[in-house]
Amino acid sequence: MTVGEALEKHYRAQGLLAPGESVEARLHDRWVRLRVGRRLIPIKPLLGHQEAVLLHDVHHLVTGYGTRYRDELEEAAWELGSGGCGRWVLMGMNRVAALLQGLVLCPRRTLRAFRAGRGSRNLYRSRAEDVLRRDVEDVRQSLLRPPTRA
Repeated sequence: MTVGEALEKHYRAQGLLAPGESVEARLHDRWVRLRVGRRLIPIKPLLGHQEAVLLHDVHHLVTGYGTRYRDELEEAAWELGSGGCGRWVLMGMNRVAALLQGLVLCPRRTLRAFRAGRGSRNLYRSRAEDVLRRDVEDVRQSLLRPPTRA
Protein backbone atom coordinates (compact mmCIF):
# COMPACT_ATOMS: atom_id res chain seq x y z
CA MET A 1 0.00 0.00 0.00
CA THR A 2 1.34 3.43 -0.85
CA VAL A 3 1.66 6.17 1.74
CA GLY A 4 -0.96 8.17 -0.16
CA GLU A 5 -3.45 5.28 0.00
CA ALA A 6 -2.79 4.66 3.70
CA LEU A 7 -3.10 8.37 4.48
CA GLU A 8 -6.36 8.62 2.54
CA LYS A 9 -7.74 5.65 4.47
CA HIS A 10 -6.66 7.28 7.76
CA TYR A 11 -8.12 10.69 6.82
CA ARG A 12 -11.42 9.17 5.74
CA ALA A 13 -11.69 7.17 8.99
CA GLN A 14 -11.11 10.41 10.92
CA GLY A 15 -13.58 12.38 8.78
CA LEU A 16 -10.83 14.71 7.58
CA LEU A 17 -11.43 14.34 3.83
CA ALA A 18 -14.53 15.64 2.09
CA PRO A 19 -16.25 13.25 -0.33
CA GLY A 20 -14.25 13.20 -3.54
CA GLU A 21 -11.30 15.06 -1.97
CA SER A 22 -7.85 13.54 -2.43
CA VAL A 23 -4.82 13.57 -0.20
CA GLU A 24 -2.88 15.39 -2.93
CA ALA A 25 -5.51 18.15 -2.92
CA ARG A 26 -4.79 18.73 0.77
CA LEU A 27 -1.28 19.83 -0.13
CA HIS A 28 -2.79 22.80 -1.96
CA ASP A 29 -5.73 23.40 0.36
CA ARG A 30 -5.85 26.78 2.06
CA TRP A 31 -7.00 25.20 5.32
CA VAL A 32 -5.82 22.34 7.52
CA ARG A 33 -8.49 20.56 9.52
CA LEU A 34 -7.65 19.57 13.07
CA ARG A 35 -9.84 17.18 15.04
CA VAL A 36 -10.39 18.19 18.66
CA GLY A 37 -12.71 15.68 20.26
CA ARG A 38 -15.68 15.40 17.93
CA ARG A 39 -15.13 18.78 16.30
CA LEU A 40 -13.17 19.64 13.17
CA ILE A 41 -11.45 22.97 13.52
CA PRO A 42 -10.16 24.65 10.35
CA ILE A 43 -6.77 26.29 10.77
CA LYS A 44 -5.10 28.49 8.19
CA PRO A 45 -1.53 27.25 7.95
CA LEU A 46 1.17 29.86 7.68
CA LEU A 47 3.89 29.85 5.06
CA GLY A 48 2.65 26.78 3.23
CA HIS A 49 2.85 24.45 6.19
CA GLN A 50 0.25 22.12 4.65
CA GLU A 51 3.19 19.99 3.48
CA ALA A 52 4.68 19.86 6.98
CA VAL A 53 1.32 18.83 8.44
CA LEU A 54 0.96 16.07 5.85
CA LEU A 55 4.48 14.79 6.57
CA HIS A 56 3.66 14.87 10.29
CA ASP A 57 0.59 12.73 9.57
CA VAL A 58 2.76 10.24 7.67
CA HIS A 59 4.96 10.02 10.75
CA HIS A 60 1.90 8.84 12.68
CA LEU A 61 1.40 6.05 10.14
CA VAL A 62 5.04 5.00 10.29
CA THR A 63 5.70 5.25 14.03
CA GLY A 64 2.37 3.98 15.27
CA TYR A 65 1.82 6.87 17.68
CA GLY A 66 -1.88 7.66 17.84
CA THR A 67 -3.59 11.00 17.44
CA ARG A 68 -4.89 11.56 20.97
CA TYR A 69 -3.39 14.42 22.96
CA ARG A 70 -0.64 12.52 24.77
CA ASP A 71 0.15 10.54 21.62
CA GLU A 72 0.71 13.86 19.84
CA LEU A 73 3.16 14.84 22.58
CA GLU A 74 5.04 11.59 21.99
CA GLU A 75 5.02 12.15 18.24
CA ALA A 76 6.53 15.61 18.79
CA ALA A 77 9.28 14.11 20.95
CA TRP A 78 10.00 11.46 18.31
CA GLU A 79 10.12 14.09 15.55
CA LEU A 80 12.59 16.23 17.48
CA GLY A 81 14.67 13.21 18.41
CA SER A 82 14.76 12.08 14.78
CA GLY A 83 16.20 15.31 13.46
CA GLY A 84 13.75 18.15 13.95
CA CYS A 85 11.62 19.87 11.36
CA GLY A 86 14.18 21.19 8.89
CA ARG A 87 12.97 24.30 7.07
CA TRP A 88 9.57 24.16 8.79
CA VAL A 89 10.46 26.63 11.55
CA LEU A 90 6.92 27.14 12.86
CA MET A 91 6.36 23.38 12.97
CA GLY A 92 9.63 23.08 14.89
CA MET A 93 8.48 25.66 17.41
CA ASN A 94 5.19 23.78 17.78
CA ARG A 95 7.10 20.53 18.34
CA VAL A 96 9.28 22.10 21.05
CA ALA A 97 6.18 23.42 22.83
CA ALA A 98 4.60 19.95 22.63
CA LEU A 99 7.80 18.32 23.93
CA LEU A 100 7.80 20.65 26.94
CA GLN A 101 4.14 19.83 27.63
CA GLY A 102 4.98 16.14 27.37
CA LEU A 103 7.82 16.45 29.85
CA VAL A 104 5.34 17.89 32.35
CA LEU A 105 2.29 15.70 31.63
CA CYS A 106 3.81 12.34 30.71
CA PRO A 107 7.59 12.51 31.16
CA ARG A 108 8.37 8.80 30.80
CA ARG A 109 6.39 8.43 27.59
CA THR A 110 7.89 11.62 26.19
CA LEU A 111 11.48 10.65 26.98
CA ARG A 112 10.91 7.14 25.60
CA ALA A 113 9.60 8.63 22.35
CA PHE A 114 12.52 11.07 22.13
CA ARG A 115 14.98 8.20 22.62
CA ALA A 116 13.15 6.18 19.96
CA GLY A 117 13.66 9.11 17.59
CA ARG A 118 17.41 9.22 18.22
CA GLY A 119 19.08 7.27 15.44
CA SER A 120 15.88 7.34 13.39
CA ARG A 121 15.16 9.77 10.58
CA ASN A 122 12.03 11.71 9.71
CA LEU A 123 10.48 13.05 6.53
CA TYR A 124 10.72 16.81 7.05
CA ARG A 125 13.50 17.08 4.49
CA SER A 126 11.48 15.15 1.89
CA ARG A 127 8.94 16.37 -0.66
CA ALA A 128 5.45 15.26 0.34
CA GLU A 129 4.49 14.48 -3.26
CA ASP A 130 7.37 12.00 -3.50
CA VAL A 131 6.57 10.43 -0.12
CA LEU A 132 2.92 9.83 -1.10
CA ARG A 133 4.02 7.52 -3.93
CA ARG A 134 6.27 5.35 -1.75
CA ASP A 135 5.30 2.08 -0.07
CA VAL A 136 4.41 2.50 3.62
CA GLU A 137 6.59 -0.38 4.74
CA ASP A 138 9.58 0.92 2.73
CA VAL A 139 9.20 4.33 4.37
CA ARG A 140 8.92 2.72 7.83
CA GLN A 141 12.07 0.66 7.28
CA SER A 142 14.03 3.62 5.91
CA LEU A 143 13.17 5.85 8.87
CA LEU A 144 12.99 3.74 11.99
CA ARG A 145 16.06 2.37 13.64
CA PRO A 146 15.92 -1.34 14.43
CA PRO A 147 14.82 -2.07 18.01
CA THR A 148 17.70 -2.55 20.42
CA ARG A 149 17.90 -5.59 22.61
CA ALA A 150 18.00 -5.03 26.37
